[in-house]
Amino acid sequence: MPSSEAPDGAAAEPGAAVSVVPARASWRGYRGLPEILRHTTGVHIHHLGGREDMATMVVRGAAASRVKILLDGIALTRADRNTVNLADIPIDNVERIEIYKGFIPSAFAAGGAESAVNIITRTDDAGPRAAFSFGSFGTQRLYAGTGGTLAGGHLSTGLGLRNSDGNFRYTDDNGTEAFAGDDRRRDRENNDYRSLDLRAAWRRDAADGSRLSVTENFFHKDEGLPGLGSNESSVARLRMTRNIASLAWESAGGERRAQLGMTLRRERLSDPKNATSGITGIGLPYELETGTTMAADASTHWRRSGGGHLLDLGLAAAFERFRSRYPGSTTSGSGAQQRLRSSVVMSDELHVAALDLDLTAQLRHETLWNRFDGQALLPTVTGNDMPSSRARSTDARIGVHWQAGPQLALRADLATYFRPPSFAELFGNDGFSVANPQLGPETGTTHHVGMVAELYRSRLEWSYFDNDTDDMILFVQTGARVAKPLNIGRARSRGHEFDLRLGLSREIGLALAYTQQRSTNLSPFPDYRGKDLPGRSEQQLHATITLERPGWDAAWTSSHRGAFYLDQANNPVRRVPGHWTHGARIGLGRAGSGLRIDLELDNLGDEQYADEYGFPVPGRALYVTLSVGPSPRS
Repeated sequence: MPSSEAPDGAAAEPGAAVSVVPARASWRGYRGLPEILRHTTGVHIHHLGGREDMATMVVRGAAASRVKILLDGIALTRADRNTVNLADIPIDNVERIEIYKGFIPSAFAAGGAESAVNIITRTDDAGPRAAFSFGSFGTQRLYAGTGGTLAGGHLSTGLGLRNSDGNFRYTDDNGTEAFAGDDRRRDRENNDYRSLDLRAAWRRDAADGSRLSVTENFFHKDEGLPGLGSNESSVARLRMTRNIASLAWESAGGERRAQLGMTLRRERLSDPKNATSGITGIGLPYELETGTTMAADASTHWRRSGGGHLLDLGLAAAFERFRSRYPGSTTSGSGAQQRLRSSVVMSDELHVAALDLDLTAQLRHETLWNRFDGQALLPTVTGNDMPSSRARSTDARIGVHWQAGPQLALRADLATYFRPPSFAELFGNDGFSVANPQLGPETGTTHHVGMVAELYRSRLEWSYFDNDTDDMILFVQTGARVAKPLNIGRARSRGHEFDLRLGLSREIGLALAYTQQRSTNLSPFPDYRGKDLPGRSEQQLHATITLERPGWDAAWTSSHRGAFYLDQANNPVRRVPGHWTHGARIGLGRAGSGLRIDLELDNLGDEQYADEYGFPVPGRALYVTLSVGPSPRS
């Protein structure tokens, strides 16, 4: 179950809203990152279909483009696109996920977002482990990992294979949402998925307490792109290969740290069209695109304590280069875009022992330089349309944490942020939107107050948050079904988060995560001002009851997501009604054997609804996992 305990090092972030989701035992079931994160307060997962389909993350109403995703401190969020597909991040080798709501911690010098998620992989595997999963929609998964000594250090490895036909049944509304007379049941087509992920991590602890680590994360997928449920494509496909390598050194006690990272990603997107054969594609203005992204990251971090102060200094730099090509196309150009970023962050935490009070002040400065060579992705974009070559921002944060009593803590936090537009927003040509090279960065302010109360086996956490965005980038309809990204002005998200953990006994536990929020468009456009932002529910509730007994354990989950709109005008026809979904899990494991079998049931009520943008989601599903490893719960 998700936890709200502070992660390692979070003591240097007083007043912060941090959630930690443990994931060490996730390899023993058929789960992905979206399923692990969806029960966290303040987090909304936008899942475009089944478990292997694209999923993005909204934190406290902030769009996925304003959430920085990192893998072991290396950014997955890049200049070519600000949105990360969570389904492309394997979970089998993950130790835990740290979610920083409304701020970027000082440990990560690079900013450029409103919130951050750091996915931390395991490094201490004690022995071999393996798992095999199978289930609904032709789903299969094979995972194997091990750990041991090598060259005076510890080597941890993991290999995962997944495939799914993805042919779940759904209700096709034929594109007429307000008329049910032409609805029909059908199987999802061209929704198959194949992936391979490989991870290797080597760690060596020196006699002086310092640590050197090298990690390699390789991921490849090949998947069909069926598109909307009412207008499927039978041939569109996406192939993606991503490789992330990093080298890190940390001194004894973590007072000094340095890290280097290299990222290479290649994509091949095909969308064939043939009017004679009735192949319309998914609407892209080209039939083939190939893209290559290369990035290099370097960062260093110092921490010093003394006299009641804890001082932090962080430096970071990143170089990113993105290039797209359109073989055989005469309507799109090709060119390279480059971005260089540099960041410096300084913070000071003051501990007032007499009051058991912690105060922190943080200042972050970030500068980026853009360079655009050749033609832009659209031939209509000329050199005169190129955006400014440089953008900069200085952002501050103030946090307060007061331990008011042995079981009660109060906190407050205020921060500013900026998010530059991505290359996809500046030059994108995806068939659904047109480019806007004149976009400026988003800026905003986030603040929250909250409390944590603990008693016996129970824990209650409450937060009120209020986030304001200026110069918000929003896709606005400028023609027939054509959208253009514009700096529309202001938007606001405010609400409450409740996280309750009850230990009813040593064997029975109850977890409740509830979020109430309102995300409002405050732009000057009369048709949209005062309306709800698309895709944001006002209510979200997750409840989990767990039972643990010798040799077996079980859990029942119930989730509610309130109604939300799919368009900016809040058209009632484009309103997705609220829905409940229920799931269950039972695990059997023999003590001391390392053997375990897990059964997971999704959507027991077989709820039928479309998620974001008309993408259908699966109904009832069953997954079974057989696993063997050092411990049934590791």
